[in-house]
Amino acid sequence: MPWIFGNKYMDVYQWRARRSFVAEDAMISGSPLWLLDTVIEDAEQRGRVTVQEGIDRIRAGEREQIKPRGRKPSAERKPEPLPLPEARTFRPAEHSAEDVAAFAADLLQNGFSLTVRPKR
Repeated sequence: MPWIFGNKYMDVYQWRARRSFVAEDAMISGSPLWLLDTVIEDAEQRGRVTVQEGIDRIRAGEREQIKPRGRKPSAERKPEPLPLPEARTFRPAEHSAEDVAAFAADLLQNGFSLTVRPKR
């Protein structure tokens, strides 16, 4: 919307905070939305200067890139995670406790988590 007036985003925000800007046409997920014609009409009524280039950009479908909130993306790519080892089933008649312990120790040494869910 700042493109319409040739101003910064904070200027338009301050107009809204001071209630010297037209009320939104709709609220979607808590975000105010205006129709372009509503904003232009309000600007004309208030004697605010509009920038035709900004209006044309909006009509062409361009959108302002607002900085995302939160953490900045890292310049370094994260390493690909190790593939998960195949699941194994240990049965009392076929395996010993040492077999299970060796498999569990191998998983933990390679940085994997381990969850044991007993079955009958």
